[in-house]
Amino acid sequence: MTAAGRAASAARRVIRGQAVRSESPSLTRWVLLVWLVGLIAVAANHRGQIFFDTKLGVDIDPAGFYARLWQLWNPLEWLGTLQDQYIGYAAPMAPFYLAGELLKVPVWITERLWLSLLIAVGFGGLVKLATALRIGSERSRVAAGLAFALWPTFTIVIGSTSAGILPGLLVPWAVLPLVTAARGGSLPRAAARSGVAVLLMGGVNATSTLYVLILPAAFIMTMLRGRRRVTLALWWGGAVGLATSWWVVPLLLQARYAFNFLPYVEQSATTTGTMSAAAFLRGAGNWTAYLNLGQPWLSAGWAMIADPIAICAGALAAGAGLLGLTRRDLPGSCWLRLSLGAAALIALAGYPGPLGGLFHHGVDQLLDAGLAPLRSVYKVEPVAAAVIALGIAHALAIRTTRRAGAGDPVRAAMRRRLAVAAALALVVIGLADPYLTGHVLNPGSFTAVPRYWYRVAAFLGVHSPRAPALVVPGAAHGTYLWGEPVDEPLEPLASSPWVALGLVPYGGAGSQLLLSSLEGAISSGERVPGLAATLQRSGVRYVVVRNDLSPGAFGYTPPEAVHRTLSSSGFRRIAAFGPLITGAQLDPGAPQ
Repeated sequence: MTAAGRAASAARRVIRGQAVRSESPSLTRWVLLVWLVGLIAVAANHRGQIFFDTKLGVDIDPAGFYARLWQLWNPLEWLGTLQDQYIGYAAPMAPFYLAGELLKVPVWITERLWLSLLIAVGFGGLVKLATALRIGSERSRVAAGLAFALWPTFTIVIGSTSAGILPGLLVPWAVLPLVTAARGGSLPRAAARSGVAVLLMGGVNATSTLYVLILPAAFIMTMLRGRRRVTLALWWGGAVGLATSWWVVPLLLQARYAFNFLPYVEQSATTTGTMSAAAFLRGAGNWTAYLNLGQPWLSAGWAMIADPIAICAGALAAGAGLLGLTRRDLPGSCWLRLSLGAAALIALAGYPGPLGGLFHHGVDQLLDAGLAPLRSVYKVEPVAAAVIALGIAHALAIRTTRRAGAGDPVRAAMRRRLAVAAALALVVIGLADPYLTGHVLNPGSFTAVPRYWYRVAAFLGVHSPRAPALVVPGAAHGTYLWGEPVDEPLEPLASSPWVALGLVPYGGAGSQLLLSSLEGAISSGERVPGLAATLQRSGVRYVVVRNDLSPGAFGYTPPEAVHRTLSSSGFRRIAAFGPLITGAQLDPGAPQ
């Protein structure tokens, strides 16, 4: 190499180093700005009130919830059962809420800090990944990062089950270290750093984590060659196994010994029926977004599938991403296209409509049988979200560069820039629609769980520390006059056993049949001669009658009917916890 060549090469290295160093502060500022705007947006929604986010106990009593994580057996609920992936909250969600509790931060503020952090982490990870892959320009990467953080896949559920979107928002961080390995970096170090990102995905939903691992696995398959590919695959597989072992082992024990409740919940016809090709590309295939029981089950989901602006924004963003993916000069194109194809195959294989799976009947049968844990196919959408966002970054940069280099007149170039800016504004506003209209958080927020529920828990803890209490009337979901905690209030509050009829038979078919028959008898409003004896044989000592269920709740039973049945069937009221909760016990003097 000549002296001039060496000088030019050194200059390029210096310029490249300066670009990287200058980009880091810029990205930091953008991440902080996105976090701040996200915090303001979610804080403005239901200001001062708690909303249900994944698990009520994590929100209102993280210390108690954290203390109960480590035992697989749960003797307090469902007449005894194995805990359903409770250990998955051990990191990072429960520690975050625990820190808020220790710092005396109000619960509603902790919730908003958590959501805004998720938005910023997703944005920053996508921008850093695009930068490492040299996809797009600095501005186009920012636009792609915003699209990714606001993608309907995440927006639909961020205000109700935020732990479920952790794997999707963190998957760019799991791929990022592998980019360094593909360019000659340390393979063990890259695998370990990727494993840390997988660790922080938590273990609340194993399927969500499994699906997003398609992206880093496909990267290793396509972006490395020879022995380095095999070596990195082994290191990475070991790191992922270690990062997930803390929740995989309990999950395997649960699968071996717990009651299989999957046949009693949503079936594949429901989970695949909303996953059309268009919905998949827009990130709007989640079946819960379409659920309407008199009012939308997820207000954010309904906005993303029913609001024309949100639909147009998602379609426009998906189109831009696909445009970028068709370009031959897209870095990592083979990896990105393979990942999107794999995600589409999983999502659409069971869809019965146009452009769906050719063998959808057989696929649906498998998803209702041996593959039942994988049937919520919308959980693969984060893979498509990341790929399409990277395609957006490339499409915006390529189109701008090509036009500018063609010698266009100033006014024509200005018009094009204005058109692109208007389209970007439409996309961002449309994708952020639930944040801007106050629908991003689950409906039914509340100031606090009423104090009388704490008194109920304290009473049962003293008077019935080992015998289960029956809570009636049963409720499909926790919809009360004071709010919608979704989970039963006694779940985080009680230190003694309790049981109530719910939709999912976590305790097994036998206990579910028993509870169903008891619920039917108690809700009849008539004398039931064998009721007291049945409860005695079942070990139930107290009956808690909740009068604060909302009359608008699905399957609502008037508490007056419950009181008539109990009073005429040999029970007497022994305690009242405010006007809305009463406790009953078998009357020894009553005829059996």
